[in-house]
Amino acid sequence: MSGVSNKTTSALKLEKAENDIRAALSRIGTQKALIAKMVADGHSGERAEKILRTMEASLAGFKYYRNTILEELGLCEAGESGANRGVDMPKAARPHCANRPIPE
Repeated sequence: MSGVSNKTTSALKLEKAENDIRAALSRIGTQKALIAKMVADGHSGERAEKILRTMEASLAGFKYYRNTILEELGLCEAGESGANRGVDMPKAARPHCANRPIPE
């Protein structure tokens, strides 16, 4: 029973992580558009670009966490986020976590 519960918990964590990634991508897109408008209007975009870099660093953290969850679920091959702990798919069939797309 514990294995099923852990999988359910991990699946919920995965859903939240993917929602966080989609939201971060949206905010990054908005920030890039704001920077382009600022520069087009003759303003310095330096501070806005610093914020953008911070947003991109946060996105990298969200992706790293997502990859860890995917590995726990056995849905991808281990990468930088740790050893592969999955047993659901044959090792040869698992894609690398970084190559797994974010569902729409």
